[in-house]
Amino acid sequence: MRATAVSLAKADGLFGGMGRVISCTESGCEVTARDGVRYSMKRARSCLLAPQRNDVVLFSGEDGGTLYVLAVLEREDEGTELVVDGPLSIKAQSCRLRTPEAIELRAGMKVSVASAEIEVRANQGEAFFGRLGFVGRRLSVEVERVRSVAVHVDRLVDSVRERVKNSYRIVEELDHARAGSIDMAAEGTARVHGRHTLVGADALVKINGPQVHLG
Repeated sequence: MRATAVSLAKADGLFGGMGRVISCTESGCEVTARDGVRYSMKRARSCLLAPQRNDVVLFSGEDGGTLYVLAVLEREDEGTELVVDGPLSIKAQSCRLRTPEAIELRAGMKVSVASAEIEVRANQGEAFFGRLGFVGRRLSVEVERVRSVAVHVDRLVDSVRERVKNSYRIVEELDHARAGSIDMAAEGTARVHGRHTLVGADALVKINGPQVHLG
């Protein structure tokens, strides 16, 4: 049931009552009381719900002085916007935020998260960065499948160790490797084939096996 009646009261130098919001600006709002008089009011700091046009509000203040909107009592739509003039800090022993649909977090400059431990769980995730930097001591990743697409990849590491069951690599143009020493061993067949195959050494070339076939 909507509150259609608007009352006014005066006591001990205070003036207040209920009214309907006519218009709102950043500096305050205009409220029409039951007597038809329009009053200019500021939003009280305790009123986190920002008043909107046609809202029924509760207001109070000094008689002849500044009036404040204390609370929004009724609103035609279901939208809710909390507005705080200045920084906002919330402190609690623990805090939970739940919604059956979506949570959207936006910041004009920076979003910072600091914690001893962070855990994120989702069936699907997407991340878009113009530039990403990661610094850590240890990274452990367990996935079923990884697909990466990049134009250029530069890696600078001290050592790399890989253990795979099958490895397939296709290089369309040039495969170039330089190393201090190269050691390659195969339990089965080791095959090197090319239209032109060159093997050279500055000191020694050695071919050893029970059978050696040339040509």
